[in-house]
Amino acid sequence: MIKMIASDMDGTLLDPNQEISRTNQEMIRKAQAAGLIFVIATGRSFTEAIPPIEKTGLKFPMITSNGAQIFDANHKMVALEEIPKDQGIQIAQILKKSGVYFEIATDRGVYSTNQAERVTHSAQSILKNNPEISPQKAIAMSSNYLARLAVEYVPTYEILFTNSSIHLLKFMAFSLNERNPLSALKDRLLELPNLKVTSSAAGNIEINQIKAQKGKALARFAAMNDLSAKEIMAIGDSENDLNMLETAGLSVAMENALEDVKEKVDWITGINSEDGVAMAIRRLLQIEHHR
Repeated sequence: MIKMIASDMDGTLLDPNQEISRTNQEMIRKAQAAGLIFVIATGRSFTEAIPPIEKTGLKFPMITSNGAQIFDANHKMVALEEIPKDQGIQIAQILKKSGVYFEIATDRGVYSTNQAERVTHSAQSILKNNPEISPQKAIAMSSNYLARLAVEYVPTYEILFTNSSIHLLKFMAFSLNERNPLSALKDRLLELPNLKVTSSAAGNIEINQIKAQKGKALARFAAMNDLSAKEIMAIGDSENDLNMLETAGLSVAMENALEDVKEKVDWITGINSEDGVAMAIRRLLQIEHHR
């Protein structure tokens, strides 16, 4: 019997406007009213994940930065898996030498050294997750969305490595040039010990500490609630969701998910722009009702 639902955000729960649709909100409330725990499991940092959630008035636990942090429903942090500072310096050196744009998620928010590049790469991510919109709209959406986030722009990342009160959660590297060897960069990074490198969209890679994976964090959070992995339904669309989908007892991919993801799940639901998460929850509640 499923007792917990875990959902990714980008390309999954969020629509092309980077919002949780009214239909998705209604089905989440129905799931909660039926006694199910609904939890977000996202590659976004906490500060990036909060804006679309706060608009809804919903309250639920959150797994952020690919599993680097776990928050309860009151947004109190209950688990942290950080990248050691010495290793963070090594990662930054490799990324800088490669020439790709990158930013760093910390427990104090996201840090960037180039605002223009951040808007451009965010727009590219929006466009990849929502191919039906125009590039111009993606840029506008990116600018509006990033303006609402607590992003710190710094001339250099050195401040993060020397400040002992700042914890490194995730590095995100981007490339708009398909010839740019992100795969080779991924191989180089994996030469460092205890790292997990995934992708949440074409043209990016995300670097976490090995324990900071959605699936591992989800299993840990389930155990905190005396649940097993078999009692979880997980919904996602990208490579960084695979670990979570493999962990869950019931796995669901969005119709807009990567083909590799869709080949490995139990169900396929609708696309994110047509309330695919709500469809999956509705199907689950109908099945549970007839047990």
